Amino acid sequence: MRLRNLRLQTLVQSQALLKNIAARREQIVKVIHLARDIPSGQDTKSAGQLQRAQFEVQGQQALMQANAFSL
Repeated sequence: MRLRNLRLQTLVQSQALLKNIAARREQIVKVIHLARDIPSGQDTKSAGQLQRAQFEVQGQQALMQANAFSL
């Protein structure tokens, strides 16, 4: 009986991690779509916005990788 409960608990934890990974993926896609709308040019404001988007994507990727290692 305990082994069955342990397996169920493991499945629940894995499902929670997969949901978390999917949410992070959606966030990455959202940031990329927003970054594509940033006007390109010599403006330092747009360069800063692109750099911020890049940092956000890198951060989400690192968190996603940490979650994947937990599986």
